[in-house]
Amino acid sequence: MASTDSPFRKGKARFEPRRAKKEVAGADQVVIACTGHAIAGGALLVLYQLSVFGIFYARDWALVGAEVRSDPRLLYTALTHVWFHADAAHLLVNLYFLYVFGDNVEHLFGRLRYSLLLLGAAMTGALLQILLASPGSPPVIGASGAIAGVL
Repeated sequence: MASTDSPFRKGKARFEPRRAKKEVAGADQVVIACTGHAIAGGALLVLYQLSVFGIFYARDWALVGAEVRSDPRLLYTALTHVWFHADAAHLLVNLYFLYVFGDNVEHLFGRLRYSLLLLGAAMTGALLQILLASPGSPPVIGASGAIAGVL
């Protein structure tokens, strides 16, 4: 290499941070993703409407740590409480945090490992709630434990 071709000459070397590569989704992937989100959103809307009319109660699926300690049959609530939120604002704030922070973490970890991270963080939050909640503590709903794990 000649001395004039040095990459360290003024203006030659550029040090830029590495950026996560984003895959461009094909039309079929976009349609599948939109369909899946529409089905999930529709299901949550139906559950919400059923709870408004008193047919279905989110309280039955919420996590109450002291109750789970006394009755291990309620352990299923460690998973179900993640899918219920107090109101639309609670859901939108959680979605906003996942949109802001989750996108970068997903690109860093990949879809499968990111999904496992979310599930593991949700289960860790639920386990801590079960172990540390005092008798008479209120029910816990929402995905805040999972989002805290992503942060």
